[in-house]
Amino acid sequence: MSGTPELTQAYWSLEASRPAYERAGGFYDGTVSEFHASPRVQRLLQKYRLRDMDSFNFAHIPVDAVADKLYINNLTSGVSAVDAVIEDIWDVNELGLEAPILHRNVCKFGDAYVFVWPSADADGEDITGVDMIVEDPVSVRVFYDLVNPRKKTHAIKSWCEGQGAERTTYAFMYYPDRVERYAYKGRVTKSDKGQDKWEPYTADGQEAVIENPLGFVPFYHFRTDRPYGVPEHINAYGPQLTLNKLVTSHVSTIDYQSFPQRYTLAEAGTTGPNYQQGEVDPFSPEDADSDPESMGTASQLEADPATVWELFNVREAGQFDAADAAVFLEPFDRYIKAMSQTTSTPFHEFDSTGDAVSGESRRQTNEAFYSKVSARQMSIGFTWGQLFVDVLGFLGLDVDRVDTVWRPVVPAESLTDVESLNLKRALGVPDEVLLIEMGYAATQVANWRTASVVDATGPVVAIEDDPTMTSDSDQVSEPTE
Repeated sequence: MSGTPELTQAYWSLEASRPAYERAGGFYDGTVSEFHASPRVQRLLQKYRLRDMDSFNFAHIPVDAVADKLYINNLTSGVSAVDAVIEDIWDVNELGLEAPILHRNVCKFGDAYVFVWPSADADGEDITGVDMIVEDPVSVRVFYDLVNPRKKTHAIKSWCEGQGAERTTYAFMYYPDRVERYAYKGRVTKSDKGQDKWEPYTADGQEAVIENPLGFVPFYHFRTDRPYGVPEHINAYGPQLTLNKLVTSHVSTIDYQSFPQRYTLAEAGTTGPNYQQGEVDPFSPEDADSDPESMGTASQLEADPATVWELFNVREAGQFDAADAAVFLEPFDRYIKAMSQTTSTPFHEFDSTGDAVSGESRRQTNEAFYSKVSARQMSIGFTWGQLFVDVLGFLGLDVDRVDTVWRPVVPAESLTDVESLNLKRALGVPDEVLLIEMGYAATQVANWRTASVVDATGPVVAIEDDPTMTSDSDQVSEPTE
């Protein structure tokens, strides 16, 4: 068995997508350097190591602002026995810790994946559950049917080990019924012979093609768009590059503000050096043959208190004014505001020192941001539900759906919010649902169900068995992050 056309197509599709993901990660981490149109300026910055300075990174804020709102209260099927299994799977796979990483990667890259595979006992004979592993899109890519783009056809995971002549590239192709495993010695090329260099991988003692017992492609694609996502901060790239340029340019002028650039003007009628023959050149190092830029050579002029500088044939001395800091700082704020506008991220996420805006005004101002977060919750929550429906089916539990219950994007806090909840309660919405809308975790609400939390005359009364709630949802046990 050698490489197939589908393998090479999948590999190069993954390879072509990597630069964009790496660029997104670079902007999030603040490792993208500024751009200067002038080669001379670039050389100057490199000479004084200003290009190595850590950037003032604001591009991560649009990512974190959304990711921080993606907090799962619980996953529920509506059947308490099934929910207990969901909670066990969640806890065993440490998804309380892994899910926030996954959600941040979705916002950072636009795409992220969860790999699902059966877990077995020590003997490897009996399946005891499933393993779930968060994967990033740099090494994984899922492909879809051209006729039905909602249907996964296959997926590839590829990575490299070793360097130079010892370099090996691995590529595993995942289908609903099988996994094809390949290895490539050396650097992968696009030549016609490159396909033939993919060899079956059997170094771990298994066959090159192994069975997929799940019956479905074991990668679940979390994304901000379809078929593939877009980073939340993609529109922050331009403003961030400009901020980097402003910062490094400003820093390069700080030395001149602390130690101004000075000059001397020659006396009229004099020519050549500003000293007579046999006199000491005050601006030269003692060793005239030494490198004038060397830190080991010193000028004859000393900047000590009470010293007098003797300059010959000099009419006037002065200094140049350094660039005004406002030239850099004023546009700095404007580009941060541009980043806020282009990414639909509230400005207070970038600057928490401004005037506080709360209540209905803040909600209206941030409406575009809240809509974006709600869209992410819908997309990511659907994929979580799809994942658990398939996993539960593999474990022999037939469920129609699993719902993701998110912490509210805007918890009910103001008097207007409470009045709205009272109206919903009057219309028959259960108290349990109202408390979750207020931002309380479902587990916390479940613990309150047998206790009286508010006087019966108040807006929210004792939460006991509510006739509007079904028996299955009365004892929801959910994983929390």
